[in-house]
Amino acid sequence: MAAKWDISNCNDWKIKDGHEKVIFNLHWNCTDSREYPNPEPEPEPEPEPEFGVEPVTSGWTPTLTAYGSIIGTCALNISDIQEFTPYAEVTKEQALEWLFSVMTVEQKAQSEAHVEKQIANQIDPPTESGLPWS
Repeated sequence: MAAKWDISNCNDWKIKDGHEKVIFNLHWNCTDSREYPNPEPEPEPEPEPEFGVEPVTSGWTPTLTAYGSIIGTCALNISDIQEFTPYAEVTKEQALEWLFSVMTVEQKAQSEAHVEKQIANQIDPPTESGLPWS
């Protein structure tokens, strides 16, 4: 799995301990996707249409893509600002470092496992629907 982590938004105090725009909350997301073979058989080709009529395509593709995602928020400890980075200088990489310094290894692994489970359930759904008498 190659989960992609991102920061979608930040909340900041306009003024905190003499600093402007102090980020205190991160909104994050973790996503992943995987291609897999289409389990449906390829439909039979349609007969040639009459002259001047556009052929209708089935839309069938040999591979499909399953997606998984999870979102969350993370409060940062800003009670003792020792190393302040001005708002305009904060990078996504730095914000992700802040996130992972607060999030436990287990929380990160659980988030990635949740995304992986969503993908697995799309590829091999654990439930079905229908009528037994059909």
